[in-house]
Amino acid sequence: MNSIEIVSMGRCVPQRILTNDDLSKMVDTNDEWIVTRTGIHQRHIVDEGMTNADIATQAARDALDRASVDPNTLAAIIVATFTPDMFVPTVSATVHDRLGLNPATLALDLNGACCGFIYAMRTAQGLLALNPDKPILVVASEAVSSVLDFTDRSTCVLFGDGAAAAVVRSSDTPSWFVAGTRGRTDAISCPAHYAGDKPGIGMKGQEVFRFACTSIERSIRDLLKQSGLALGDIEHVVCHQANGRIISHVIKHLGADPAQFFMDVGEYGNTSAASIPLALADMDYQGLLHRGDRVLMTGFGAGLCEGGMLLTW
Repeated sequence: MNSIEIVSMGRCVPQRILTNDDLSKMVDTNDEWIVTRTGIHQRHIVDEGMTNADIATQAARDALDRASVDPNTLAAIIVATFTPDMFVPTVSATVHDRLGLNPATLALDLNGACCGFIYAMRTAQGLLALNPDKPILVVASEAVSSVLDFTDRSTCVLFGDGAAAAVVRSSDTPSWFVAGTRGRTDAISCPAHYAGDKPGIGMKGQEVFRFACTSIERSIRDLLKQSGLALGDIEHVVCHQANGRIISHVIKHLGADPAQFFMDVGEYGNTSAASIPLALADMDYQGLLHRGDRVLMTGFGAGLCEGGMLLTW
């Protein structure tokens, strides 16, 4: 089995903060309504003129600076995003150019919605199987505010912007992945920029909530079965940070220890593909992750897609 490990994490969070009180001036909502239903208190939003590629580049630089690898030895840079600044050039190509990477370094974007980081890590695993001696840079970067309808309180209160990056390499320590798509394309949708329609994420909230809860539990159980581990053997569980109520429901339903489940959704909201690596970066910065810790990550999103991975830190 070809396994991978994370060498370092990096992040970039826009300085501009949009609080629930700020949103109450834009749409019919209030802090209590949002917190009760989502656990979100605020979210970070890119400033005018700031692009997805800007925050992706900063997160990439942060991860590379913290890694003990030469950026020019990277085999590839993979950017997970559903909110690129344009279709071409890709965000990954722009980051590649700004970092001055080796021309032989592959650059590609991957749209896995909120599972983007999981899918990008799975793709990195496959590339490392072909070339195990060179590390790969995996970036998840989203400017979700660029596709939000700020008159729709059912969605605009949920999302935020941000980017995080991981330098990954081959490892002798086992790692496990699960992934799939359940084929409900109407549950979460977002029109393409070029379509001429008003940008805006559409979501069937109750259906997505139910899917999210079952999907997270399914991924956790499948990963534990693959690895032969019990939930109590896992030091950290990092779910896609979409809604605090979803994670709390899963904890209760599994009878799990809440201390295992990291949550930062209150500060960032749902940053789509960036949410899991942002959480990892926060945990790393806070000194919560130690070498040898088992970390289980699970995501879900439009498609409906789902996925998870279990790694040793």
